[in-house]
Amino acid sequence: MKLRTRLGGAVALVALAFAVVVVAGSPGALATQGSPITAGQGNSETAVTRLYNTTAGFQGCDAVTPNPSTSGLFVCGSHGLMGAGTAAGLFGITEDSSTGYGVEGKTVKGTGVYGHNTGSTGIGVWGQTGGTGSAVYGEATVNGAGVFGDSPAGTGVQARSTTGTALNVLGKAKFSRSGLAFLPSGSNHVTVNMSGATTGSMILATVQQKGPFFVKNVVPATGSFTIYLNKAPAYPNTVIVAYFVLN
Repeated sequence: MKLRTRLGGAVALVALAFAVVVVAGSPGALATQGSPITAGQGNSETAVTRLYNTTAGFQGCDAVTPNPSTSGLFVCGSHGLMGAGTAAGLFGITEDSSTGYGVEGKTVKGTGVYGHNTGSTGIGVWGQTGGTGSAVYGEATVNGAGVFGDSPAGTGVQARSTTGTALNVLGKAKFSRSGLAFLPSGSNHVTVNMSGATTGSMILATVQQKGPFFVKNVVPATGSFTIYLNKAPAYPNTVIVAYFVLN
């Protein structure tokens, strides 16, 4: 009788120990489909998990269809997702070696990806590649600008290369400080008004037609420059001169 009682107690202890090991040794089991998110543990699901702040003024988060539908986490708010870190606030990685995106931003009318630096120095967006690809690539599929650089007083776009090519233009190049000047009959010079021109501006000019005419000199001034020909065209002829202001 005593032996049977002792065996029954031992079996019960073994069963209890087994249950503790199973529960304690399976942390991911606490966060499966339909369960709360468990911090510090792996969370698995078969549908998109949504997180949203209802006080942020974002309405209809449940009505938005995540694309792709296989996304792991979908977040809504004034800022859908915000991260802070000593190395990177947000880090994205893709396993696709050819067409995947580490970080992808999408918008209908706004800005897909926006990077800004609030200090007096630094970089808003940095792109880097270790091979022959492009560190930063911009594409306009219709009539927009692939890459647009803007600065009110600094340099809009700066190109630099130590031993290679700083700027390589494939296609037409258009400059706002170039154009055509027309010299009417009876005049051997014409003045072109241009904002930003100075007495130190370097100006290239050449006649755009056949004949005995050529550009004798170009005299820059503040806000303008004057093109002089070797002689004035006779009536009813007009001479066309192309110009390009470098600085």
